Amino acid sequence: MVDYDNPADAQETAQAAVNGAAPPPEIPAAEKALVKRWLRTIKGDAAHWKDVFARMEKCEELAAEGADEQYLKSDQYVVPIITRHINQSVAQLYAKNPRAAAARRKRLMYQLWDGKPESIQSAMQAVAPPVDAGSGLPYPPDPVTGGILDIRTGQPWQPDPNAVALLEEVQAVAAQNAMLDKLATTLELTWDYFTSEQGAGFKEQMKLLVRMAKTCGVGYVKLAFQRELQPRPELAAGIDDATTQLSALAQLQEKASRPPGDGGMEADSADSAQKGFLERQLSETESVIAREGPVFDFPHPTEIIPSKKLRHLKTWTGAPHLTRVFHKTPDEIQALYGVDIRGRYTEYAKSEGGETKEEGYACVYEVEHKEAGQTFAVCVGYPGFLRQPGPPDTRLERFYTYFALVFNEPASKRKPFPPSDVWLLRHTQAAYNLSREGLREHRRANRPKYFTKKGKLSREDKNKLANAEAHSVIELQGLQQGEDVKTAIQRPDLAPIDPAMYDTRGYFEDMLRTVGAQEANLGGTSSATATESSIAEQSRSASMADNVDDLDDMLTALAKAFGQLCLLELSKDTVTQIAGPGAVWPDAAMSREDIARDLLLEIKAGSNGRPNRAADIANMERAWPILSNLPGMNPQPVAKKIAHLLDIELEDLYVEGLPSFTAMNALMGKPAPMGAEPTMQGPAGAANAPQPPGMNAGGQPAYPALAPPIPA
Repeated sequence: MVDYDNPADAQETAQAAVNGAAPPPEIPAAEKALVKRWLRTIKGDAAHWKDVFARMEKCEELAAEGADEQYLKSDQYVVPIITRHINQSVAQLYAKNPRAAAARRKRLMYQLWDGKPESIQSAMQAVAPPVDAGSGLPYPPDPVTGGILDIRTGQPWQPDPNAVALLEEVQAVAAQNAMLDKLATTLELTWDYFTSEQGAGFKEQMKLLVRMAKTCGVGYVKLAFQRELQPRPELAAGIDDATTQLSALAQLQEKASRPPGDGGMEADSADSAQKGFLERQLSETESVIAREGPVFDFPHPTEIIPSKKLRHLKTWTGAPHLTRVFHKTPDEIQALYGVDIRGRYTEYAKSEGGETKEEGYACVYEVEHKEAGQTFAVCVGYPGFLRQPGPPDTRLERFYTYFALVFNEPASKRKPFPPSDVWLLRHTQAAYNLSREGLREHRRANRPKYFTKKGKLSREDKNKLANAEAHSVIELQGLQQGEDVKTAIQRPDLAPIDPAMYDTRGYFEDMLRTVGAQEANLGGTSSATATESSIAEQSRSASMADNVDDLDDMLTALAKAFGQLCLLELSKDTVTQIAGPGAVWPDAAMSREDIARDLLLEIKAGSNGRPNRAADIANMERAWPILSNLPGMNPQPVAKKIAHLLDIELEDLYVEGLPSFTAMNALMGKPAPMGAEPTMQGPAGAANAPQPPGMNAGGQPAYPALAPPIPA
């Protein structure tokens, strides 16, 4: 039944009767009560974090122009040191897109083999057919069984069953490891493909994410799954294909199917023209591409409302649910959720740049409820669900699809949202602006000016004095005959400018102690020695390395969830088209339990441009002479580390079994001429040639060079 006590229901029913349309679907009373409770809960969460969201908006204002709106209106002096600090931090933290490195988890796979090569050799000897010691020929076959007859015992020869089992186990594990290694490579190619297919640009959005974390204290990225022709509320997310066009056309077609009085489309409206152009464009296109796969969305920090029970922001510990806020028109909601809310929702105005642009927007909340394992959507003012509670579209081990990037993480369960760099620098920025503004005012106050008795000089005399050109002769009409001009016009005693009053070095010291940035990073130093700058730079690098670890932790969790999502949702045909015909992928979707236990793969993100690469290269230079002389050293991990530091693909740099450059050059050297003595080059032979320069480690900034090696 329609609740006539509810004004929204009564108004909608009356309007439907006037238009001759069917009444809205009946919403059960229990569902209305549940929706009302959830709206009340979300409102309480938003009120709990109100001060945090207000702080984020204030920080965005400071980071944009270096001062708040009230200060800027007065046209006072501004030096946006915060803006430069944020730009430099983003450039150092996220230099390029990371490469996902998939690898097998280390597990104890062997039950029989002890891991020693000698055991395999003994097993191979135990299963090898016996041979005659005198002739070296194999024993003759058994005429009865067809096997090998042991002429020493007269019985058929059988290999050692323990050795056979050991070799079979080794072969099975090797085959499984090879399959998993190929599966890992397939996952890496899948990551590279989908990060490059994002419509808004993965690198650009990730740099914005880091900027948001530095500005607002937290940045979010959502991992979702785009299915073919399925519209999504995240407008920024998606793969570059025709899904957006097809969704827009479906929305216009649905609007055209309704009567004009019921929110339908007029024949001569702009929507009707847009519908015709879209239909013609898609009909003239030879092939319409629609794809599916993982997508990354980057919501604004104020769009995520966690539960007020939240205790840890990175892991969402303590939060039974998360809420995402959208502002959509009724037509967009109709296309996304298939629910007509016209006449039964609370109307909001869309504000852009502080100005109200349009009316008629609805506030939509999408909730991820971890305790119940459900996701749903509600709208403010609408009595029912836009999307009924049910299992999430994107199934992850961690359940929540939002990943938080947090710097300056606090150790407080009462205040899990950290202060951003902008918030920590707000007083430093304000004091710097006031110092420079005070210096400007002092200079203005010290501009040349003159005193005279009122009425002594005429207006014409004043204009001559104020606007006189260089080396001009000024005749004053207000002076009496024989009167000294110095007695009529005098210069005031001005307060001299004391540089110490407007010195800004103390602000940079505060900045270094607050966020780790020093004056040398923002511009020229003021009488700072090279040693002081070097020590401050080491401190800044340590602080930046901590931020890099935070970023890598978030990327690692994101890449791991990406692998789980791909194994759950992507078909083998889709992966083969992406990674090539040699890709390895399970035929059936892997069980969630196997993925939750992470039995097969662990994906780690990395190579996003660490700021301390110079220190890593210096450490490698110093360790290389020792590593190259250690017996039993495996060259592949060393080559992998060098390839990472030099930004070269490992497959291009390292080929297993290939001799070194020194060995190849020695082999390609010219042989000694005929008749020459073999020892004319000395005992070192071809290696006796002068070595090229640069073999010893050179000095790095803040890292003293090693002493030359002592001759043996």
